[in-house]
Amino acid sequence: MNRLGAQLKLLSVLLVLQLSVPAMAAVSQLPLFLTQSVDPRVMLVMSNDHQLSVKAYTDYADLNNDGSLDTTYIDVIEYSGYFDSGKCYTYTNSRFQPAVAVDTGTHQCSTNSHWSGNFMNWASMTRMDMVRKVLYGGLRSIDTTTDTVLERAFLPRDVHAFTKVFRSATDLNKYTPITGTAITICNFTDASSGLSKDVTTAPLLRVAQGYFPRWAAQETSQCVWDPTDVSDHKPNSGTDYVARVQVCVSGLEEDNCNSYGNNQKPTGLLQDYGEDTKSRPIRFGLMSGSYAKNKSGGVLRRNLERITGHVDASKNEIDTSTGVFNTTSNGIINTLNRLRISSYNYTGNKYDSGCGAAGLTSFNDGSCVDWGNPLSEIYLETLRYLAGKTAPTAAFNAFNTSLINKDSSFINSLTQVDWVDPMPASEYCADTSILTLSTGLNSFDTDQLSNDISINAATATAQVGVQEGVVVGGTDKYLLGGGSVIHDKQCTAKGLGSLSDAKGVCPEVPSMEGGYHIAGLAYHARTKDLRTGSGYIGDQTLTTYGVALAESLPRFLIGTGNNTLTILPACNAQKSGDPWRDCSMTDLIVESYSLTEGSLLVNWEDSTWGGDYDMDGVVRLEYCVGPAACATTSLGADVNVGTDEIRIKASAVQAFAGHSLKFGYVLSGAGASDDGLNLVVDRPGGDSYNFLEGGYPSSLTALYPDYLDLTHSDSTAIQVAFDGLYSHTKVVAANEFSAKLLKNPLWYAAKYGGFNDTDNNSLPNLASEWDKNLDGTPDTFFQVTNPAELTKSLGAVLSDVAGRVASASAITTNSTRLNTSAIAFQALFNSADWSGELKAMPINSDGSVGTVVWNAAENIPVYGDRNIFAWDPVNKTGVSFETTNATLINALAVSAATASLDPALVSAAAAAASLSNDQIKYLRGDVSKEDSKVGGSFRDRTLVGSSPLGDVINSDPLFVETANFGYTVLPNTEGTAYATHLNTTGSRTSMLYVGGNDGMMHAFSFGYTPAGLSTPASVTGTEKFNFIPNAVFGNLSKLTDPNYQHNYFVDGSAVFSDAYIALGANNTTKSWRTVLVGTTGAGGKGIFALDITDPDSFSASNVLWDFDSTHASFGDLGYTLGEATIARMPDGHFYAIFGNGYQSSSGNAVLYAVNLNGSNTVLSIVLEASSGTNGLSSPLPVDADGDKIVDAIYAGDLLGNMWKVEMRTSGSVELVSAFPQGSGAPEPLFTATQTGDATVRQPITAQPEAGRNDEGGTMIYFGTGKYFEVGDNDVTTPKLQTFYGIRDNGSQVVRTNLIQQTINAEDSTTFALLTGLNVRLTSDKDVDYTGSTEGWFMDLGLFDSSNADPANHFTATIGERVINQPILRGDRVIFTTLIPAAEACGFGGSSWLMEIDAQTGSRLAETPFDANGDGYFTDADKVSVTVNNVTTLISLSGFQKQGLGMFDNPAILEGSKKEVKVLGGSSGGIDSVLESKSNDGGRQSWQQLQ
Repeated sequence: MNRLGAQLKLLSVLLVLQLSVPAMAAVSQLPLFLTQSVDPRVMLVMSNDHQLSVKAYTDYADLNNDGSLDTTYIDVIEYSGYFDSGKCYTYTNSRFQPAVAVDTGTHQCSTNSHWSGNFMNWASMTRMDMVRKVLYGGLRSIDTTTDTVLERAFLPRDVHAFTKVFRSATDLNKYTPITGTAITICNFTDASSGLSKDVTTAPLLRVAQGYFPRWAAQETSQCVWDPTDVSDHKPNSGTDYVARVQVCVSGLEEDNCNSYGNNQKPTGLLQDYGEDTKSRPIRFGLMSGSYAKNKSGGVLRRNLERITGHVDASKNEIDTSTGVFNTTSNGIINTLNRLRISSYNYTGNKYDSGCGAAGLTSFNDGSCVDWGNPLSEIYLETLRYLAGKTAPTAAFNAFNTSLINKDSSFINSLTQVDWVDPMPASEYCADTSILTLSTGLNSFDTDQLSNDISINAATATAQVGVQEGVVVGGTDKYLLGGGSVIHDKQCTAKGLGSLSDAKGVCPEVPSMEGGYHIAGLAYHARTKDLRTGSGYIGDQTLTTYGVALAESLPRFLIGTGNNTLTILPACNAQKSGDPWRDCSMTDLIVESYSLTEGSLLVNWEDSTWGGDYDMDGVVRLEYCVGPAACATTSLGADVNVGTDEIRIKASAVQAFAGHSLKFGYVLSGAGASDDGLNLVVDRPGGDSYNFLEGGYPSSLTALYPDYLDLTHSDSTAIQVAFDGLYSHTKVVAANEFSAKLLKNPLWYAAKYGGFNDTDNNSLPNLASEWDKNLDGTPDTFFQVTNPAELTKSLGAVLSDVAGRVASASAITTNSTRLNTSAIAFQALFNSADWSGELKAMPINSDGSVGTVVWNAAENIPVYGDRNIFAWDPVNKTGVSFETTNATLINALAVSAATASLDPALVSAAAAAASLSNDQIKYLRGDVSKEDSKVGGSFRDRTLVGSSPLGDVINSDPLFVETANFGYTVLPNTEGTAYATHLNTTGSRTSMLYVGGNDGMMHAFSFGYTPAGLSTPASVTGTEKFNFIPNAVFGNLSKLTDPNYQHNYFVDGSAVFSDAYIALGANNTTKSWRTVLVGTTGAGGKGIFALDITDPDSFSASNVLWDFDSTHASFGDLGYTLGEATIARMPDGHFYAIFGNGYQSSSGNAVLYAVNLNGSNTVLSIVLEASSGTNGLSSPLPVDADGDKIVDAIYAGDLLGNMWKVEMRTSGSVELVSAFPQGSGAPEPLFTATQTGDATVRQPITAQPEAGRNDEGGTMIYFGTGKYFEVGDNDVTTPKLQTFYGIRDNGSQVVRTNLIQQTINAEDSTTFALLTGLNVRLTSDKDVDYTGSTEGWFMDLGLFDSSNADPANHFTATIGERVINQPILRGDRVIFTTLIPAAEACGFGGSSWLMEIDAQTGSRLAETPFDANGDGYFTDADKVSVTVNNVTTLISLSGFQKQGLGMFDNPAILEGSKKEVKVLGGSSGGIDSVLESKSNDGGRQSWQQLQ
């Protein structure tokens, strides 16, 4: 039995002789070892650049991946933002307020007085709004206990302002109260004067009827009313709306509204994962860019710590009693709320801070403070912080005393915090990640990378480049602003000898000096130890995630088939006498787009940064592909364009700038002559015009004065003349890529900083290590084209971090032999979303464990194809769990939820437990109604693509193949029929069975060949069927709750055996079947049996029975945490034999046996009934004479009794006590009590083991302790527990007749560096059974012989206990112990594997372990001990594996001269230890004593 994760606690001392009965604590519904785990850590690394202040929905992206650009509002797309996409809004009190739900199946509002929330998100959100919304719910302008109002981000009056235009002849009033056919919404913040950092006016939505797409693309000020303008780009009147929205209104709450006391507040991922009330909260920190050092490094805004739960209230970002933000806290929320464009001057309509002059080609720190994204340097500063440095880099310190203007000068109240070590040695095991969130491509981050933490950024980046094919002497060319030799800051083909030479990311920002060093730094952090100081065990490495919001320049794919190329708009500007510089693209309007023809209107500011940041030039890019498209396009008929050719026309249609401009595009895929930068249209400085609206360039007027008399009707002549000056047409062929485009630097950072190094070579050389879904994108990189996906992307990261898999179940293997087909199976769970995994890994010939070959979680069929069954207790038959049986399913759920309830509570419980058809489909695996889906409301299981497989914690995987149980020795037909059964089932599918906390016992197929796992993945680890026991039905509805709190469901382990039974209540004809018996563990009070003889054809008829505590025969049934056993009884029938478990209604200790025949006769015996707090653990049936029939049953209970039950037969079989009192009441074989205090009973929760004693009688082996109740992981008041080996020689045994063996020493140095083993030395006292001695015991604590008091013989009672069945192999008894730990890095605790002489409990003459890892068993595997100047080599009796945490019983594989024990620990790790073979093989089944 395994209980590493979930169980009970006695609240007062159990006094036995003067029996004081303790109250029972609740069965824990969480893995107990998680409560001691160290918080995972996520350091947010975030740029602070003006790109945060651009519109979220660009109208030139394909948001729904349908192959078409979404150039306007599309109702079938759900746009995320501050508004609820499912609601309609009114505008009152200077804010939008939710009113009613949208029309069914749409985002429309049926009345014309409402605004559609989905439409308003599309129309108003910025990137900063999306970041704020996703992280913490949004910027609150009102935040009280009764009201919450969110406010859109600040936008200055320059071209950061943006318009959204919607035209429809019929639908406008379905989304807005505005009548007509078109609406234009201009987003900005108005002010009459002053710097943007000081503006306090509310952000506006300026709304006008009509079509004004270029209202925010003007010279100087944007979104201005102009009553005198008759053009089509500025309206003369409209309405201003304050960009605020009320949220969490009672009865109209959004999906992200959570309760804080009586309040509802909008929340984000920080609250969802970071609040201290979470079962495993993430600690968050923030390193961001700055204003004072905008080109240099980063500033620590919050230390890595919990965001709530501090005694010092100033450290709490949220008041968890009310949900209100703490506005005085120096933290993530307040920092992000304060960030905005700082230096725009409303008085002069241009930027201050040394950035007002047009055409700046460079600037220093503290100038142009709204520009700069030195991401590699911010990342490096983060590594310094995580490495334990205590102060910021001087060059990056935005609050350096030498600075005239610190960060707080640019944004009031903006702070940095003193550095506090985020990873002290006591928390060395902290799972630490860096989440890099970039709102644009990096810049200015290659020149300040020297550091004091021994990282050579250039070398590490070069190593990444080598893996990506960037090598010295390579012939490949790359589009870059700068390469190994040429640095012209233009996107031209350049050679690279090293990735560290790349500077200026193309095609977007070639002049901004951004590099790829973040990839090298992330690679170093992933593969090198970051903390080497005292107390840091193992390597402290980091996982890097990259989240990139859409780049500022869009890329367009054009062409057909394989003949495609990429085109991006491009512009350069020049001040007379200065070098050419990049322009800034400020907006793009898709006039038309397809792969074969299209037209783009692109707005440009002539400065790379700062200036007046308005509209200085507009270019129209038009293209057509092939003769057919080019014959009809507006470019003019051109049938001479070849089939694979593309015609591109660039026209400078508007300009208003004193500087010279060049317009064009960057091509990739057009061949050597055309790839790269193509600036094809020159517009001289000062020539201002608006050809879009009939205005002509001065140069055109001078050359063609007659055209002044032409009217717009003569457009052809005007166009021809204009084209001669300010247009250029070029025909190119989609060709090979002459120069490669590197990927986003964050792509490489995520690949090399986030891979899972399964082959331990420090490289992501296997696709499975970095790209599990084979989509070509690193699993830790997220390119957010659709801002609505930001929640999913960041949520996937945090889910991954919060739920790094852990394991509590035992390792299972498909073989007991160490050969080429040996496979280990490990069940794991993710505590973030409570998903599970079941992995198969080969065991190599040297005993090491190989890489994962399949994961059953990835092979779950779609929900409609799954075979899921349940039990109808009325008709006593199996049924399918599907909507066609909804009435029965609901009856089962209600019955289970309301059993034994007070009548006043029945109605509410029934309503809560009832399952709708959608819930039934959800439980089957349907994802369509999950919270992340449109209209969904159920718990999200698909945030990171996880399967419906629930967490597997205490259920050990059970491998089932045809096995010979030796029943051919049985008499008559029974024995001969068994040989036929073995032959018939010899080729059946091998299976794995495991219980999941999704409510099901799962059955997975397993296929392999003798040569290894060469069978296709489609037949390995594939789910065959599932069974849902009645005992868990009452809680199934909880699994659909978005606020799900963990419950156990099918948490027990299953067993299987062949059995000669008659199927059906009225059938007397027996046949051999293979039967599985499972329990629900802490998930319920139930036990069930399945006929798994032919798993490929399993159906409802193969469900044999399913009992729970509501059944008349099982009133004493409690939580059946242990396993059952299937055995043949003296009456000739096979039975499932099990203890009643814990917390039954009676609190008795009861043994049950259920006849597997169709009649299901139930036998039981109450062994103890006086305490009311007892329960019987897993029993062990024993066959003493080898006839395959049970002779006795042994079982322990919570009061320390070891019971022996015998069978009495007189026609039928009866269970009787082996030691009845005179009254007939049972007495135990033995009672376990604490050394030095016989009044303290020791609970026995594990199944015992049995073997022959050399002097006669039966040895019974068992340990004491429990680990399943709330509080059992408490280390403050531990009890001393013991391991026993007692002889049953027909009489009761008392403790005084046992010899004490002791644990004399522990060594954590001799082998620790070699193999990571701590080792134990024990005593070697002789045990003579010829006298009164009846066994031995070993207290689980380090013995101190100097203390005369027997009660204090142990230097430290640390709560060590035994909760697993011992293993008997030849002359050795093997047992594992568990020690709960309070240390943050204890993985909940640790375990020892002990291996000692079975007869005497003494140490073995020779060490059984290869402690030094040399593959041999010699004196080098012993420990030298010196006593009285005499040195002796002592053999080892136990080991503890560092870093593995607590482990269950090992899987044991036997070779010719050695054996391997494979262990899975609570850390989620798996390891193996080589051992010598015992003198005899292990017992193969329950029946045979050795």
